[in-house]
Amino acid sequence: MRISRFILGIAGWKVVGNFPKEIKKAVVIAAPHTSNWDLILGFLAYRALGIKARFLVKKELFTFPVGNILKAMGGIAIDRSPGNSTVNQVVEKMNSTKNFILTIAPEGTRSPVKEWKSGFWRIAQTTKVPLFLGKIDYKSKTVGLIKEFNITSDFEADIAQIRQLYRKEWAKNPAGFVEENY
Repeated sequence: MRISRFILGIAGWKVVGNFPKEIKKAVVIAAPHTSNWDLILGFLAYRALGIKARFLVKKELFTFPVGNILKAMGGIAIDRSPGNSTVNQVVEKMNSTKNFILTIAPEGTRSPVKEWKSGFWRIAQTTKVPLFLGKIDYKSKTVGLIKEFNITSDFEADIAQIRQLYRKEWAKNPAGFVEENY
């Protein structure tokens, strides 16, 4: 924990928020996501907060030696071939594991997107775990958790509220974060 805070501090970053220690399973969305650096900053922030988080990676990247590194960092191989539901794969893993804090970039990619994917919401809804909002703000150099978000049965209403909370966050590559939709 201290080492991660130290590394982030040297780089001028500050970790914000707290994660309740009693929560063993949750979904955390991380936005904006426009750079590979987001993974490193997020990893260090989670370690600074005392959390071992997991994240999704296409199974094709799980080859030696990259696969070993990704797995050690919390990466989970996902089969994205036709007929394989990412949501179902994650729900199955989450339901069969005692501790499972999952981080998902709701954009689903580092490229600009007009709409966020609903997988994070469907996973939290199906498994009945809390949803937390995480952030990486390159302007203020803050990384961590914004708050817990109480999801409802209305995805459109929930996503509209969540988008509002991300309007002020500054991406590494601002052109990659389509602000007019948030």
